[in-house]
Amino acid sequence: MPRRPVNAAHRFEARARAFWDARQKAASNAGFSGYLLDESPPGIGQRRFAGEWADFQSLLPAAQAHAHCLDLGCGTGLWTQALARQFAQVEAWDYAPAMARAARLRLRQAGLRNARVHSGRIETRPGRAVFDLIFVGGVLMYCPEASLPRLLRALRRLLKPGGTLILRESCSRDHGWVREGLALRPGLLAQTTAPETDYVAIYRSAPAVRSALQTAGFEVRRERSNRHYKFSDLTEDWLRRLNRLSGGRLTRHAAASEKAAAWIYAWRWILLYPEYALRRWRLNNRWFVCKNNQRRSST
Repeated sequence: MPRRPVNAAHRFEARARAFWDARQKAASNAGFSGYLLDESPPGIGQRRFAGEWADFQSLLPAAQAHAHCLDLGCGTGLWTQALARQFAQVEAWDYAPAMARAARLRLRQAGLRNARVHSGRIETRPGRAVFDLIFVGGVLMYCPEASLPRLLRALRRLLKPGGTLILRESCSRDHGWVREGLALRPGLLAQTTAPETDYVAIYRSAPAVRSALQTAGFEVRRERSNRHYKFSDLTEDWLRRLNRLSGGRLTRHAAASEKAAAWIYAWRWILLYPEYALRRWRLNNRWFVCKNNQRRSST
């Protein structure tokens, strides 16, 4: 399995941007979520988002109707849309132009006018103490070591004193490693069985992510696993088993695969949770909740 030290990563941002641009352009429907689940029954991604959204709500400070929120790494705008329904203003950024276009389309179709989408690097955004809340969904994993401090400093500059930063990040169990040349397994409903090999990511350990945040000046208040990340993977594994037992029926009939996925999830505490809890996952997803404790300038 190809591995390289994290600090040997080069040109990952451009390669990650190209991957997600291609993914969006190849998407067959406007409901493309931006998760790596869109070759699977749609309900898997929908249930993952619903579970993560519930977790996100539990991690938020007291709700403020007037709050100004940043969604960094907005993808197709799935989170942006939900955030815009809760906060007064939302600003969304994504490095992949095709993803940003998809997010704008989603917001326009939803009739939401309190959110704006930008394509580019958040480090270039001027201003200071702009946002009450910053949500970062799976962005650090595409950021090389040389770029990470600048990104985190920009987020702290843009976050108001006392503001909250919430990250959802894939982390390695032990030492950080770079995913490169390791094929993605096609989803159950993929149109091709050929694996994708152009996906790259940097998986840091949870202590490394925590250290980077603290070095940038954030106080890490809470940290916990995002079980919905693995629940979606385990649901897909169950579907593959059922598909083999049924002679490929789930692959041929999308409605049957969707029904099976709903059944598996309904029984998740029996079918999924024991394996989730007992396995020592080499890669998992975690929530980090941070505060910006810098004092507001008196000038």
